[in-house]
Amino acid sequence: MNVARRGLGLEPPTIERLASEYRQRFYATRDEAAVDDWLRQKLADEGVFAEFIEVEFERVKEVVYAPLGRGDEQPPAKAPSRPAERGS
Repeated sequence: MNVARRGLGLEPPTIERLASEYRQRFYATRDEAAVDDWLRQKLADEGVFAEFIEVEFERVKEVVYAPLGRGDEQPPAKAPSRPAERGS
């Protein structure tokens, strides 16, 4: 079972794996409703309790649609600006 029951839900590697599988299935079928149904069933198969399926579903979908594939990364810190050059 890949479910952590310390009140945290699915482990991040499990979410990443499911998001990757979701993307692959979507690109193969282009049928979001069918892939959403697959994900809900997969979450149940992974041992997620019925009352938490939608919560975990949203966590996976957040990673699916994250710009760089990760929903939990912080944006890079802005580089400090260079001081203005002085004329001679």
